[in-house]
Amino acid sequence: MLVEFIKKVFRVRYPLIRIWEKAVSRLRYPSAYLWRFLLFRTTIIAISGSTGKTTTKELLAAILSSKYLTAKTSGTWNAYRFGGVAGTILSVRPWHRFAVIETAIEAPGDMKHLVKLLRPDIVVMLGVKLCHSNTFKNIENIVKEKSELVRALSAKKRTILNGDDPNVSAMRELGSFQTCLFGTGEEAEFRASAITSQWPERLELQVQHRDDSQKVRTAFIGTHWVDSILAALATGVSCGVPLAEAVQAIESIQPFWARMQPVTLSNGATIIRDEWNGSITTFQTAFSAIEQAIAERKFIVVSDFSDSSLSPRDRARRLGRLASQAADWAVFVGERSHYASRAALNAGMLPEHVHSFFTVAEAASFLKDELGPGDLVLLKGRTSDHLSRVFLAQLDHVTCTLETCPRQYLCDRCTQLGFEWDSRFDGVMAPPHILV
Repeated sequence: MLVEFIKKVFRVRYPLIRIWEKAVSRLRYPSAYLWRFLLFRTTIIAISGSTGKTTTKELLAAILSSKYLTAKTSGTWNAYRFGGVAGTILSVRPWHRFAVIETAIEAPGDMKHLVKLLRPDIVVMLGVKLCHSNTFKNIENIVKEKSELVRALSAKKRTILNGDDPNVSAMRELGSFQTCLFGTGEEAEFRASAITSQWPERLELQVQHRDDSQKVRTAFIGTHWVDSILAALATGVSCGVPLAEAVQAIESIQPFWARMQPVTLSNGATIIRDEWNGSITTFQTAFSAIEQAIAERKFIVVSDFSDSSLSPRDRARRLGRLASQAADWAVFVGERSHYASRAALNAGMLPEHVHSFFTVAEAASFLKDELGPGDLVLLKGRTSDHLSRVFLAQLDHVTCTLETCPRQYLCDRCTQLGFEWDSRFDGVMAPPHILV
């Protein structure tokens, strides 16, 4: 509130606001550090990994909330540097039985600060992939950084580790703590099999834990969510929730905001929003889901990806080739979109099905005229590209025409949008909905 007041009254430029926000976030850390000592009856569960943290957090919180008072990270407020984790600790009360907290790193050294602040009782480690490539030059550095969260655990603490990721499963050797593996291999204590996901059908799998086997029917799109589901189930069961009850809680959860989140428009087309995380790893899983989908027509609307050493031109060309394999139509957005179009055409895509636009507004206008009943659209890009406006323009007139924007969040609540977005449909696990 104070930051917004300064923006409006004094019209301070955005970079100065960022400096102010950093200063305020620094003040949260010592307060949260002291508050943590009062939470000695609360089991602190830290979730880490390169992708899937937010969805895992929501799933696990739903499981634990079915039996216990549980606190959780709000939205994706998971970073050390802007006070997200500290703010979450300050929101936990001594009467909470569990607190499910996301932990994200942006640069070397972040995890040491988070460990001192959280002092977790349980660590859930999903998978480690190359991300934040501007600060971490290779995956070995990321593994080393994330390992700090596990290394700090005592013998009485527990880890829930991804047995399918060698970098993660090896972390069980870092201490004498208790370990539970999840995955698809024989060594996993929580093992998934019979995994299927083909739009319009959602992700289903069979989960085996000792002598108990449960069918899990989810609302998620894509097989890449299996790790999040297994991690949540393994942690929930270890905290005292029976597997059958944990599965029931998971089946009620809907995809999180802009994480492979399907939204059906009034014209009968469905847009799968996945424009939050621009890492190349998330592109591969999203493209795979759309490739396997069954629909009247399949569109990919894409801008650019991050965490790659490729040049901007080569990234665009790679997107063109990938889009030609996964969808019937491709809409490329951005100043290098013509390179992507050319690559898609060279890969065999029909010329009338390939379109490139310099601005988001042009792409949004094209889709508004083109989309119809039964069409399936994957909206995929980096947060900084603000492709959310493509989706929002299908609902109402978007007045924002900025080609570049320093805000690193989704456009839905931005004051420059031009109309008031219904906040029921963002930041929460909203049910599938049709928007007019």
